[in-house]
Amino acid sequence: MSRGATNAQLKLQWEFLDPWLEILGRRIKYKPVAFEEEVWDAEKRVLEVTLPAKNSDNYERYSQSEFNYDLREVREALALVAAVAHIDQEAWKFVLNKVWGLKLGKIGSEELEREIPARFVLIFDHLAGVVPITSYTDSENSFLKDLVHFCGTNQVEDPSPEFQTALRQLAVRAGTRLLPRDKSGLDIKIPVQVFLTDKGFLVGRQLLLKANAEKIVREQWEEYERSSRQQPLPSGKIRCTLELLPMVAEWTDSMGYSSFAPKIQKIMKDNVWFSQLSLSAESGGGLIGDACRGRDDFRQIMATVFDSTRRSPSRSTSRYYFDRGAYLRDGSPLQVNQVDFKSYTSLRSGDLGAIMSALVINQTTKKVTMRAVKRTISGDDNWMWLAYGLFSKRARAYSALETFSLNQIDSLSVSNAKALSDVIFSDHPEEVVCGTSPGVVEDRNATLNSGASIRWIFADGQPVVDAKAITTESAVRGVRTFSDDGESEWVDAIVPGMGRCQVLRDDLVFDLASAIPTHTGALKSLTIGFNKEEDTDPISDGLPDFLAAVGSTLKDLTLDGPRDDFDENLILRHCPSLHTLSLCGGIVDVQLDFSEHRYNNEPIPELKCHWHDIQALAADLSDPTNPLSKCVRRLRFRLNDRCDGWSRVEGGYDFDKIPDDMKAVTRMLTVNRHLVYLNVLLLADHRKHGNALKKQHLKPINLPAKLPRDVKLAFLSVLSARTTRTEAAKSKRARQTSRSESASAGLDQRVVSRIFVFAGPALLRRVYVQTTNHYWEPYDEW
Repeated sequence: MSRGATNAQLKLQWEFLDPWLEILGRRIKYKPVAFEEEVWDAEKRVLEVTLPAKNSDNYERYSQSEFNYDLREVREALALVAAVAHIDQEAWKFVLNKVWGLKLGKIGSEELEREIPARFVLIFDHLAGVVPITSYTDSENSFLKDLVHFCGTNQVEDPSPEFQTALRQLAVRAGTRLLPRDKSGLDIKIPVQVFLTDKGFLVGRQLLLKANAEKIVREQWEEYERSSRQQPLPSGKIRCTLELLPMVAEWTDSMGYSSFAPKIQKIMKDNVWFSQLSLSAESGGGLIGDACRGRDDFRQIMATVFDSTRRSPSRSTSRYYFDRGAYLRDGSPLQVNQVDFKSYTSLRSGDLGAIMSALVINQTTKKVTMRAVKRTISGDDNWMWLAYGLFSKRARAYSALETFSLNQIDSLSVSNAKALSDVIFSDHPEEVVCGTSPGVVEDRNATLNSGASIRWIFADGQPVVDAKAITTESAVRGVRTFSDDGESEWVDAIVPGMGRCQVLRDDLVFDLASAIPTHTGALKSLTIGFNKEEDTDPISDGLPDFLAAVGSTLKDLTLDGPRDDFDENLILRHCPSLHTLSLCGGIVDVQLDFSEHRYNNEPIPELKCHWHDIQALAADLSDPTNPLSKCVRRLRFRLNDRCDGWSRVEGGYDFDKIPDDMKAVTRMLTVNRHLVYLNVLLLADHRKHGNALKKQHLKPINLPAKLPRDVKLAFLSVLSARTTRTEAAKSKRARQTSRSESASAGLDQRVVSRIFVFAGPALLRRVYVQTTNHYWEPYDEW
């Protein structure tokens, strides 16, 4: 179906799917993803699918085979509509919007124009609170069986005749563009994942059941692929298979940590993988009335989530990353793709220290975010713990973390930055964080024996010796001793998941087994967001010193929220490897791209920026001799802020400037060939001033779009084949060279990457204008 088809044409073209759409009914919701920190993406959403439950009133009289029949119908309906997304995005959006009534955004809106992937989050009725649970065992067995039936080999071993007929009809509509006669058929993999939350029933048990289901599904597919039952897909055919992704789990109720701790320990050690794991950043000792128990539960969870053991995806319970291509497409993630911490207000030093003492040796995740409703970090002690976990000598030697995001900062003062720097540049960061004197014995890694006692409560820098100690139930690796005089019965130590502690010398084992594998790395991407609450005035005068301390390894930096102005050129001097810089929170949000300078090893010219003057900025971006005109990639103008609280500029934006400002921006768009994205936020009364901007939407610019992955693979296969033929005439050793090595022998990898960069079609600039009646209300697009 060509672009621009009418609704009537789309309905006629795809009406054979009507019975399948009816099966899905209102089971699908298009829901926003919570905690999205990316400042440049439109609000991300997921397609959430509620599956039928065997123990619901609708199915109480059904046999298991009858229920499985209905479950298969839902699965096949999902597979068919997902195939539509691969064949025709316009038809896919028509199904979502016109048939199911899902709100995808208005015509011309950013949300509607972007591609919506056919990727589903599965919600089971017996998890979502829709169905009352009368029996734990029945619910657990149902969840396990349903998930295996939904994602296992039953998909290919027992398809319904109606489903096979519908696939043939899809193949007709796909045509030779997607199904060329000289190639095998179209094998569509449809990613699905289970979302588990502590707000549902029995989620702790469900974590274990989900892991067990993943293992069974993996074993089914492995046995199927080894057998003669798997047949190659003939030319002109379509096959749709639901593929179970690593799960998304949320446990932000710290009162339930005592039941969560042993379960997360088991499934992490069993190499269960997560797409995302959301946790409370606060220990629950005060809430449950037992501080010692609450602290130990928190310790076990943090030490497990940020384990020092790196586990292989090829040995995981999930089969998703058995496909090396899928693993690489997702950025070669570790066991937990992303860890999100949530808190209501400023973190206690003890809790932050517990997190950072585990994160400093983490080999399970590359990405961590910390978000708070009110504020996250305040005080020198918290900044020192952040420095220890993210930037210290030990973190650089042992942590796999690459991306960190922190919002709602109340204070980053000169004093805070000084405290942080002291930790970063110290050869003994533990002594600096804990304020202890140098030891006689060198700092060492150790293992703490099972049954060991841990002193964890301190007052005025000294341990409270009569406070209840924590007793370990198993050995603890990754302990770091410091300030050790070599004689005292008790030794100062950083215990993963606990922070500063004292442990008995006799409980420590110093040997090769205590060593932690070294994985030298450094943080590459950092987002710092200052407190955006109204009537707040966050302190940010320490930001320059902060960047001077942490900036040497950064490739991506985002600064968001109200803060002191300081020279962008100073940022670049402090961050000499920076590829992208986003400055957000004022009237102008801007993203600058320096990757071309870095690639060519060229110095970045001195920048002169006018972020508070729209007309002056438009003039800068219109001048081809101005470096800004070539490195500004994204812009957002917030011409809506004249509130009583936090103003983006002193006194608020002058609305009288809007007509001239918008004319200047429109003129800039006609000459600038490097700006990729523009988003203008206006009050509804000023809507008319954005009309001219929309005429510049989807205009080609002087930057190439990314080549599709299949095009890159086709090029590499031709290159590899050509090189292999050449090498065939050479020595036996040369003939044994791998295809990838042969390809790289013909062309340098750097050259190939540049070919891919410039071979794409011209990128189309996106321009969006949104309005609202009041700055605090959601925005509409027109």
